[in-house]
Amino acid sequence: MCPIIASLLVVLLALPAAAAGYDEIFERGRSAMRARNFATATEAFQQAVDLRPDEVDAWFRLGLARSANDEDDAAIAAYRKAAEMDPQHAKARNNLGNVLFRRDAYEEALTWYTRALEIEPDYMLARYHQGWVLRHYNRNEEAEAAFGHCLQLTPQSSREQTTRFDCLFFAGTLRFRAEDYEAAARLMEQVLAANGGHVEARYYLGMSYRRLGRIDEAREQLELHRRMTRAVRKDTPVEKAKP
Repeated sequence: MCPIIASLLVVLLALPAAAAGYDEIFERGRSAMRARNFATATEAFQQAVDLRPDEVDAWFRLGLARSANDEDDAAIAAYRKAAEMDPQHAKARNNLGNVLFRRDAYEEALTWYTRALEIEPDYMLARYHQGWVLRHYNRNEEAEAAFGHCLQLTPQSSREQTTRFDCLFFAGTLRFRAEDYEAAARLMEQVLAANGGHVEARYYLGMSYRRLGRIDEAREQLELHRRMTRAVRKDTPVEKAKP
């Protein structure tokens, strides 16, 4: 047999095995993620991208695994790779923003949230975090627009339901900043109707009532806030809902 033909046959015969190997490794990574075994998932998806470096989803899932395994630098690199390979990959851009957000690199995170929203304007999680960062920088009108957009969307999952709830709370804080105490009180009442244990909403409601001259109601809410704060004693900031 011609040496060239023989070599081609070897390559062709090897292709199904390589493909099967990739699929098996990829599925192992997915199973490990579901089991919250992030170290195993990271190892599997790293093998997957080594086998097929042109697979966008493998790079994206490697980013998920490394982020979950607290390997932020490696997660950023994986998400960047996925974003570079697919100009329409909104989730890669959002998740890259999330890792930067957790590192308090808010300005760069905002850039990536904006890029995700340019692709998918109704991406609720990206819209919420865009609003959070804008609020952090006191870009209040832009932040309020972001939270308002979020509130117009219909949640598709429990996580999005929680996110929409957070948008409602932060929209209320912005109304308070704008000295629109009627609207602030109304929004905080909505928050507390859904979650009576929201400590910060209780505080903002009490302060809104105080500004409106509803002194007895203000005292009641602020006393409840004081009791809740003493009971909870959380070490983490309430206002910063990290992704």
